[in-house]
Amino acid sequence: QYSCIETFTSVGSAAEVRARDGNTYHFDSASGLLTIRVVMFPQTFTGAPVWQKWDFNTTGKWGNGLALESFERSGILLPKQQYGQYLEIAADCNHNGAFCAETTTPAVEPGVCSAGYEQVAYDKCCLTYNATAYDLSVCEYP
Repeated sequence: QYSCIETFTSVGSAAEVRARDGNTYHFDSASGLLTIRVVMFPQTFTGAPVWQKWDFNTTGKWGNGLALESFERSGILLPKQQYGQYLEIAADCNHNGAFCAETTTPAVEPGVCSAGYEQVAYDKCCLTYNATAYDLSVCEYP
């Protein structure tokens, strides 16, 4: 009933990866940049039986407790640290490409925000007026 392995599916852009539930990837062959969306999943399984985007209200394995353990402090819900989960990326290297090279290409900064927006928080981009001013009322959440 529960699964521990998920095969990610390729999508056409990094924006599509961010819009999905976390089991997709995009590889930009020009830059060598691999984009995945890292999502939190329960400690001992990834699906029930198929992949899903977990939240703090999802019932745990065999109906016991919650799938993602958390605690609340001062009205803020925080996840508890869990051990054991990992993400393994296996690439098919039967052809040339940046991900199969013995040396890596120079670091590439991924573009998170749309043109004219600046990243002001981990998950927030706001309209830019100039190099130091932002309109915090006009924001997007990539």
